[in-house]
Amino acid sequence: NYCIDAPSVPLTATPAPGNSLRWYNTATGGVGSATAPTPSTAATGVTSYYVSQVTALGCEGVRAQIDVIVNPDAHAEATYTHFEDCAPWNINSSVIQPVLYPTQNGSYEWYANGIMIGTGTTFPGYTINLPGDSVLIKLKTISLFGCKNDSTSRWFYTPPVPVTDFTASDTVGCGPLSVSFTNT
Repeated sequence: NYCIDAPSVPLTATPAPGNSLRWYNTATGGVGSATAPTPSTAATGVTSYYVSQVTALGCEGVRAQIDVIVNPDAHAEATYTHFEDCAPWNINSSVIQPVLYPTQNGSYEWYANGIMIGTGTTFPGYTINLPGDSVLIKLKTISLFGCKNDSTSRWFYTPPVPVTDFTASDTVGCGPLSVSFTNT
C-alpha cells in the first residue's frame, strides 16, 4: 500500500532457485519483462500487476496477481452559517459542520486558538464571552490510511459593544427650543 504521490519502489517477488521472473501488466497475453515495474502513485485506486516464474529451459508458470493500492490523504472541509455574532456567542454545531469524507478521514479533531477542544464529526462548541473578541477554530482530519493529515481554519468574531454618547447643541433656552444631538 502507498499514499498518493508517495515515492514508490519496483515490485519484488522471490523466484524458486534456478528460476527467473517475468512481469506483466495483464492477466493473460502481452509481452513480459524481466524488469519489475515501479507503481505510479499519482492517482488513488488499485492497480494489478502479474508475475510468473520461468525455468532455465524457458518454461513459464502461471501468473500471480499483485495488487498495489494507492490511498488518499485526509481532507478537511467545513461549512459555516456565519462568522460574527454578539457576545456572549455560543458557537455550536449548527454554526460549524464538517464535510465528511469517510473514505479518507479516520478521525476529526477540533481546536480553539491552538488548544484541542474535542474530537468527532460534531463540532463540540466554543463560547466567545466578551465583545470585541475572536477565536480561531481549526478542524484537523486524520488520515484513515496513515497518509497525510489535513486541516482548515476560520476566525470567528464578536463585535465591540457600541458606545452611545450624545451631546446636545443647547441645554437651556426659552421655548420653543430647537435642540439637536450629535453622536460623539
